[in-house]
Amino acid sequence: MTMIFSVNAKRNAIAFNGKCIVTCDADTFFGDDDSRDYVSRVMENPTWSKLFACAKAQQKKTRDMHHAFFEGFYSGGVVVKNNEPVMVLRLILGS
Repeated sequence: MTMIFSVNAKRNAIAFNGKCIVTCDADTFFGDDDSRDYVSRVMENPTWSKLFACAKAQQKKTRDMHHAFFEGFYSGGVVVKNNEPVMVLRLILGS
């Protein structure tokens, strides 16, 4: 599996301030029948490097090898974990 970091930022820079999780839905078109949803653990103030690691883990879990360029993220809403609001981040992956 190959994932390419294509974000114009230093990898050790904070990418998001606060608590968050990264999620991605299973995709049997770009993955296969074994594609599964990906949900990261709760992170606080993750760096770009941490989000890149999530992108690689997401690729493995969803089995989507087509989208291999990590380009950024967007907000997917807020969930409550342990009685605290946690931002949901959705990664932007290109091909």
